[in-house]
Amino acid sequence: MSDIPSNLSYGTVTGRFLLAYADSSDSGLNPDAVPAQGTLYFTPSPNYIKDASASPAPVTILPASIECALDADGYLVGYGTDQGVRLLATDDPQGNPVDWTWKVNFRLTDASGTPVRTIPDFSFALPGGTTVDLTSAMPVTDADGTFYLVGPTGPTGATGATGSTGPTGAAATISVGTVTTGAAGSSASVTNVGTSGAAVFNITIPRGDKGEKGDTGETGATGATGATGLNWQGVWSSSTDYVDDDAVYYNGASWFASGNPTVGEVPEIGATHWMPLALQGATGATGATGPQGPQGEQGIPGNLGDLSGTLPITYAGSTIGFDPTYISFIDGGTA
Repeated sequence: MSDIPSNLSYGTVTGRFLLAYADSSDSGLNPDAVPAQGTLYFTPSPNYIKDASASPAPVTILPASIECALDADGYLVGYGTDQGVRLLATDDPQGNPVDWTWKVNFRLTDASGTPVRTIPDFSFALPGGTTVDLTSAMPVTDADGTFYLVGPTGPTGATGATGSTGPTGAAATISVGTVTTGAAGSSASVTNVGTSGAAVFNITIPRGDKGEKGDTGETGATGATGATGLNWQGVWSSSTDYVDDDAVYYNGASWFASGNPTVGEVPEIGATHWMPLALQGATGATGATGPQGPQGEQGIPGNLGDLSGTLPITYAGSTIGFDPTYISFIDGGTA
């Protein structure tokens, strides 16, 4: 498989995610931390990127959604076992558009595969040659609402000759990455996803009070396609080739495909590409015994006919004796 054109640059995304539990029977008294499991999806904001200076010919790149898993220690991994994943840089001047963003979607579970409280989706910039840790890029929801754009101090200039002043060090650069509108009443936040010498600030500003209705504006451009929903496929079949976001019913529970399961992979806890939607509940208690039914009507007496002179009766090799005193006949016969 060939690589993306070599004139484009990359950045690296890292991250680690832990689940916090109450202290168990270990030696310490602090809460326990268990590595999270699951999958992260990275989706670019543009539908396509034009690379006019690519060799041997210009090319249009259609960036796909990137699926990455967490390893046994909760670290984000790309191909193989290497921690971190390389993605196209969002500020590469060789591509058009420039200064776009990556959006990250979280589908985290515990060790048994049960979904846990998720992290809201957010977008971030990835400058070429930099490393962005998702913990640092994640919007801060508990800031005090005040933020300041203050650049880092530039390096000290070289010392000049005696009696003269050395040249001034290069000033740090500051640029704005993404500006996101937060929920009304939330706190504002600023996150540096760049470096100390080339800061890139992602800003989240809470939504203000609702203003008066303005004049009707022109129709805006069509927005990006939203995330794909689940596709219900009915009862699971071992011969069907299911794909990502297919949902099925199996063994009293419902499941959805996270990725592309192999044909015949059974939806169950611990499966590689199946996640539970709704598990079957426990069996309820046995109900109370119902009331006894009414007694049936008396049957019609049979007619044995005239049995006089026939006693005793022999049946299948056995002799059965009757007492004529207790035998009555509908037709008036006697024993």
